[in-house]
Amino acid sequence: MWAFTITVFLWSFYVVGTGSVNNEIAIIRMNLFIGSLTQFMAGMWEFPYDNVHGSAFFTLYSTFWISYATSLLVLHVNTFNTESPQERDAIGLYLIV
Repeated sequence: MWAFTITVFLWSFYVVGTGSVNNEIAIIRMNLFIGSLTQFMAGMWEFPYDNVHGSAFFTLYSTFWISYATSLLVLHVNTFNTESPQERDAIGLYLIV
């Protein structure tokens, strides 16, 4: 759970604009390597121990961070620098669901 917590903590700093966390590349790196890769590996390590809940939740969290990092990296959708209200609404709906 440390990977999920530290990724959300850094993402919250980015949202608020605290300190020098104003670069979305740092958020993308945390999403891809700490938030997604580490949690995916943890989910796969829980599977041989017959911990279905741990495996499912770690893998679910990792797929969320992979999809969010993909939307930031590939689609160039930034939550706060969007020009159209439709993009902001789409990202907001994605994060709520």
